[in-house]
Amino acid sequence: MKNKIQIYAPLSKNGGREIETGFIASVLEKKYEVVITSLANYYEDSDLNEIEKKVIFNSLNKKIYEKNLLVKITADLISFFKKNYMPNHFRISNGLVKRVYGIEKKKFKILKDENKVSNLIFICAQLSTSYVKKIIQMSKENNIPVIFRTTGTIKQKKNLDWCLDVKKFIHHSEANAKILENRISTNYEIIDQCSLSERKLLSNTKISKKINNFLVVSRLTEEKQIDRIIKAFNQVSDEKDLLIIYGEGPLDDYLRDLAKMNNRIIFKGFINNSKIDTVFKEADCFIISSKEEAGPITAIEAMAAGKVIISTKVGAMQERFNNLCFWYDGSVSDLKVKMKMVKKMDHQAITERYYQMRNLYLNNHSVKKITNQYLKSVSNLI
Repeated sequence: MKNKIQIYAPLSKNGGREIETGFIASVLEKKYEVVITSLANYYEDSDLNEIEKKVIFNSLNKKIYEKNLLVKITADLISFFKKNYMPNHFRISNGLVKRVYGIEKKKFKILKDENKVSNLIFICAQLSTSYVKKIIQMSKENNIPVIFRTTGTIKQKKNLDWCLDVKKFIHHSEANAKILENRISTNYEIIDQCSLSERKLLSNTKISKKINNFLVVSRLTEEKQIDRIIKAFNQVSDEKDLLIIYGEGPLDDYLRDLAKMNNRIIFKGFINNSKIDTVFKEADCFIISSKEEAGPITAIEAMAAGKVIISTKVGAMQERFNNLCFWYDGSVSDLKVKMKMVKKMDHQAITERYYQMRNLYLNNHSVKKITNQYLKSVSNLI
């Protein structure tokens, strides 16, 4: 009988955490029984379901909706009278439903029951994510080891003594690890990311002759600072250049308005991660402008594609690339300088960077390498 690993993560529809959780599940499923419970909501078309179809995937809300008839009826009625569409089980978060049916107690009961039948708990979340502290406390009571894969920038400022009950933290970078280690001493290791589109990305052997097509793949949110990319591009681009932006988010309308006077800025909306290789075929240079990240995973994909990269020194970027990125300080003025620099690269320089990036990926971030790191990390505790 296989040992059971229970994975918890605050999963949404699309994003780096969903991709990474799906990858971790696909790796562990080869040796263990794996179950994923979302601490947020359950989306049938989540990136996670695209990656790993063998693992049982559910959410706390959906489990309560399915197991409690009165809760289900109430949630269904709310959905019937509400005009905005969402899956009925999302209504579990409705304030009235939560108060009347004691939803929080029901969630803790599910967590307690899952904990008792698990051999290891694997959390893929931020320290501030709801329920993770309680999950760790339950695991300590039941003598169940916990691995905590941190996602996002560590910003937790409250008492962190409960982190001592985590058997092992896994971080994307030493930079992120040090934020926590400056507060409390923990057992940790560094496991970075790989690309699930590795084979497709590596199969593309086309090398750009000049840098004209700039690419952004990102959620359109404030911390991604896409507005700075648009402003810089508006000032340095010529008739041969394109800025291609994939992604969606709350700043979509604002960014489109900012770019409306430049017909060489193209918004292409959401792109499924399974098609990410086609996106990089369009690009000569990939730009990351974020002020907060743990990774990001898109940089790993750009690395596998052999692309020239301009980036802020965010998350794991410096440890990943060292001097192979064109670093910029987050200002529009410095981004303009770096964009002008890459536009001056000749074919020989672009070719050299292409092979440097490919070798960096194969040496440090291949699916095989990251898979083995996770299996070794888990096997030491279970």
